[in-house]
Parts: sequence; C-alpha cells; structure tokens
Amino acid sequence: MLQNEVGQEFDRACNSTKELHFDTLNDQIAEAKKILIRQNLENDENFTIDTDDDDEYERRLSSIVDAVHQRNELELNLGDFVVTRHSNLDHVHLVFHFVCERLASKAETALKASKSFADSEKVEPKKEQRNLFSADEMAKLTDGLRNVLQVCTEYDVTQLSVPVVFLNADSFADKEDSQLVRHMETLLKTVRTYLLQNTRSLRKALKTLQFIIPKHVGGGEGETLKKLLKTASAFKS
Repeated sequence: MLQNEVGQEFDRACNSTKELHFDTLNDQIAEAKKILIRQNLENDENFTIDTDDDDEYERRLSSIVDAVHQRNELELNLGDFVVTRHSNLDHVHLVFHFVCERLASKAETALKASKSFADSEKVEPKKEQRNLFSADEMAKLTDGLRNVLQVCTEYDVTQLSVPVVFLNADSFADKEDSQLVRHMETLLKTVRTYLLQNTRSLRKALKTLQFIIPKHVGGGEGETLKKLLKTASAFKS
C-alpha cells in the first residue's frame, strides 16, 4: 500500500502536520492489514487452532496474525480497500485506499521486457486490441467501487472524489484511446447505476461527487471523457 507516487505524496501530506484525533496513517494501515489477515485466516477452511479455551485461541490467533503481518504476506485482490481517517488534511476526512491494479505475473513481466527489447531494436510491436482488464477483473473492480459507495451511504459521507481512470499513469500510457474510454465508461456507469438504484437510502450521503481526471489524460481521450461526464451529470434526482 502507498507504494506508488500518489501514495507517497499522500504519506508526506499526512506526516507534514500532527494528527490530533486519530492514529497516524501508518498505524491505521498496519491495524487494517491485521484485521484483513485475521479475516482471511478465519475464512480459510483449512485454518484451525487446536484449543477450546477462548483466551488461548485469541492469544494464538493474535500471534499468528502478527507473524503474517511481519512477513508482509497479506494478499489483496482487485476491489479490496482500506479506509483511513484524518483530521490534519484540508477538506479530507476519510480516504479509501483502493486496490485498482493487479500484480504483474512473471509472464507479463517477461512480455514487457520483450517489448522493451523490440523497441530498442526499432521493431514496432503489435498493439494488443483488448480491454485494460479482463471481464473477471473488471467485475472485481466495479464490485469494489460499489462497496465504497455503500460505505459512503451507510456512514453519510456527503462528498466523494473519484479518480475516474482508477489507474496509475504508467498503466495506461501506451493504451489505445478506445480502451481507456471503455474502461472509464464502465466505471461511470457503475456509479450511475448505484445512485439510481439507491436514491431513497442515500438521504444525506453523496450529495456531491467529484470525478478527477488525471493530468496525464489529454487529447482525444480527454475530450471524450469530458463528454462522458456531461452525459452522466444527472446522477441523483
């Protein structure tokens, strides 16, 4: 978590002034990781602790959770997120740390290396004509986005800023405009559908939605995105 450029900038912003009301960012992230590790262990059918004593069970489980956390073995999937709270940031009180990119497999890493070699040899690699994510991956991404909106609804979060691309700049820099537009359109439709289906339950929540366009998006896809946002502007009646 917080390993990309945006995450590092956010980490610096959180640590630039004293947090008076909540734990530090790092402490909140660490505690959230331990909660997720515990949930993963308890949901694993093969995981058992051989004791009938509740206190002993908790002691052993806590010890295992700490060990897994120390080894940094927590596995997060697309669409998973952690929420942190802040009192020392301007106009920001909650932050959803959302897993929006999968780790590259060895095969994909090899493919990138191959493409880099082809570029150095001035050989034009064949462009892939596919979506940024597979159907299964996109389903996880949109499910996670709906879960974020659900948390906002349950806790009356009045304003939410959404990065409409949901990717780091280097992840879409070499993609076709049409791929990027389809990706953004799917995420916008997810938000629109959720709001239309939950109009009555929203009450005070999500009065304002801000869609953030990355500075790296420009040209044709930038104009197309602006048109998409205009057509999707009437989210909530």
